[in-house]
Amino acid sequence: MTKLRVIVYGQDGPGLFAREITDELNWLGHSAELVPNQWSAPASSSRRVRIAVDFAQREAKKQISRAAFSMSHRARQRILEFGPDIIITPDSQIPRTLMSALRSAGGGAPIVLWFPDSIQNYKDANLFLAGFDLILLKDRWAVNVFRERYGMSEVHFLPEAATSLMPDGIDDPLSSAEQQEFGDKVVVVGSLYPSRLRLLDNLAGRVPLALYGTEPRKGYFPEVDKLYRSRYVVGREKFRIFRNSLAVLNNIHYAEVGGVNHRIFDAAAAGACVLVDDVPQIEEYFTPGAEILTYQSVDHLVNIVANLTPEISREIGDAARRRSNNEHRLEHRLDRLLKLAGLDGASP
Repeated sequence: MTKLRVIVYGQDGPGLFAREITDELNWLGHSAELVPNQWSAPASSSRRVRIAVDFAQREAKKQISRAAFSMSHRARQRILEFGPDIIITPDSQIPRTLMSALRSAGGGAPIVLWFPDSIQNYKDANLFLAGFDLILLKDRWAVNVFRERYGMSEVHFLPEAATSLMPDGIDDPLSSAEQQEFGDKVVVVGSLYPSRLRLLDNLAGRVPLALYGTEPRKGYFPEVDKLYRSRYVVGREKFRIFRNSLAVLNNIHYAEVGGVNHRIFDAAAAGACVLVDDVPQIEEYFTPGAEILTYQSVDHLVNIVANLTPEISREIGDAARRRSNNEHRLEHRLDRLLKLAGLDGASP
């Protein structure tokens, strides 16, 4: 089998999609290198820091000259020296001038956008304009719209997945401090965005919650503020929380019309009992009632948690882990990606 040379162009940091793709490709035996795009705040940064960085990037794109969009000399030189067979990026906001620089530096290697966000994050729809050779989206509804109504044959369906590189020790017994913090709790790990905060406010006091992730907007929901654990978790700590909590609440954002988020795969791979909205696309990935628990309303969710025992939780989590290992690892998705890019038989 062919060993490929792959450039991954995107934000670097623990738990970020570009980093996970890079690590997975190297684990599979390919030669992959992550070239960071512009500047970015680490995922663990406070919300205030990330807002400042995002604002600075938006303003820079509006105000600086076209030349400032070009790749840094160091990045371009590295891609030229590396000689990639393919370039993969999760960044849909690459301007066409930068795409030209990427294409030139990559020596004509196909440039693939694997976009991990929901429809609301298509923003100014730059993915229509940038000139990607292949566009991979996780939302079947969006894929059908772009392919059928717009004739965009380069668009294909590819959902996210869990890393194959699960850290050691996630099944180790909990310390007394860990047990108290999350062992008997329903945990939320990830972005605490406004609509999610509304759900959590309606659950506070009715469900035992522990919240991790981006800092929520303070003062809007005082009871929710009390449940925030004041940190963003990644790596071993994140997966231990998934595996050893009573359940992981992973509500689906309203903009996920025909897709699901990354967290559902991460949590399932860790062996978590995942609670998720009862939406049709869930059944494509996990069997409700056996590998995942679905709810139709806030009251329904409260009732599920009230009847959930540690034994049932572990049974469902074990089943979810088996399904994830068999079907929903990055290894499986990257095999599909490479075939779509015309690199059949590329697995080393």
